[in-house]
Amino acid sequence: MASKEHFLSEEWEFLRDRQVNAQIVSIHTGSMAENDWYAMNLSETEALVLHFSASEYFLPPFLKTMKKLKVLIVCNLGSERATIKGLDALSSLTQLRSVRLESDLEELPLAMCHMPSSQSWSFTNCHLVEKLPYNIGNMSFLRMLRLLALLGLKELPASIGKLELLEFLDKASLGETFCNPEGNPL
Repeated sequence: MASKEHFLSEEWEFLRDRQVNAQIVSIHTGSMAENDWYAMNLSETEALVLHFSASEYFLPPFLKTMKKLKVLIVCNLGSERATIKGLDALSSLTQLRSVRLESDLEELPLAMCHMPSSQSWSFTNCHLVEKLPYNIGNMSFLRMLRLLALLGLKELPASIGKLELLEFLDKASLGETFCNPEGNPL
């Protein structure tokens, strides 16, 4: 296994255990395991962009301490399907308003349904996802749901009808037989 220097540039090491006052942070890496991340204090950061190019990726453990985080973007720039781990950390981010995941996930994180204050979710190129979490209706403040290139998704769960504030549902590039819960084409 390669050392951290192969994953995070040496410039990041000086941030270890130090307060970073940046509002927006962008990190580009290859494959990351949970223990590959430095302990970074990004408690003031409001937007985090994670670009990676790998088949396995673990979200940074310091996400749980980012109490002001409002926007999270996670993009797989590689050509391989990626397994993303550590998505359960999202449920501890009470200020998180917008999440964009661009990676071929097999299933969407259940943690998203435990984030009632989220307003925007975007999933792109998750070809293997066959269903949305059944309790997506718990996201009472959701205003935008973008489902792009989810070719395996065939229906929406019935609880989506509880999303009274939903203004925008983009279901572009879904399977041609996409249906509502009653089996009727949309």
